[in-house]
Amino acid sequence: MLQKIHQFIAQFRLGMSYIRKAIPFIFKHQLWKGILKYGWLVKFFLIIGILFGLKIFTLLLDFLFSIEVGNPIAVTSSALHLFQEVGMEGYNLFYLGGFKYVVVLAMEVLIIHFGGKTTEILTQKPFHLTFKQFLEEQFRAFKMILRKYILELIVTILLGIILGIIGMDFIKSPLVLLIQCYFLGVVILDNYFKQRGKSTGQSEKIIRRYAGLATAIGMFFYIMLLLPLIGAVIGACVAGVAGTLALNELKPLEAEIRQEPIKTEGVASNQ
Repeated sequence: MLQKIHQFIAQFRLGMSYIRKAIPFIFKHQLWKGILKYGWLVKFFLIIGILFGLKIFTLLLDFLFSIEVGNPIAVTSSALHLFQEVGMEGYNLFYLGGFKYVVVLAMEVLIIHFGGKTTEILTQKPFHLTFKQFLEEQFRAFKMILRKYILELIVTILLGIILGIIGMDFIKSPLVLLIQCYFLGVVILDNYFKQRGKSTGQSEKIIRRYAGLATAIGMFFYIMLLLPLIGAVIGACVAGVAGTLALNELKPLEAEIRQEPIKTEGVASNQ
């Protein structure tokens, strides 16, 4: 058990280190080039993602227009009301709802493009996304997201019951957050294995061995969703690159074939 926890932490740290590396990698190789070649489809999904970000942004505007200048008490009251509204919106959208998964689906084209271009640079094999391939990716992502959302609801309910029985309700929120981040990470990392011809079942089986990495990638994307307007876009681009860089280093497919132990220690220690 302790070994599993240590392994999870090592993978999580590895994921975070590659998130930091992803940003300069994106700028160095200018991975955004070519994204507009997907035409109206890209613009459509980007607009959807940005509109979802406006959900929280509109609360901020309401706050700014409701301030009574020269009345410190009113300003403080408005600020507290804003935080309460943002908190409730965040709780309803993320903790209870499937909002985060909808955004992942909307940003799928960015995850695919940035992950694919990263693979192209690392392997020197050209990456090209056709309309047909994109539709296949979207359908695969939709099926996986639906399964993860249902599973998340079931696990959350069961976890709440179990923790309530043993009197440990206070750890429910952080545990549920980790579970949500893991499922988000699974959806994002699945693109890596889809490009390598793996089924969703094979992909999920391999990703389970790298739960810490998936949780780190999912947590970064989760946090970025709280940033209005551009958070979802930045989160998708960086998560796609970071996941690809990390998996390229870990080489999970080769390890799976040879049934090697999970590789984390050597890589993590070099970060």
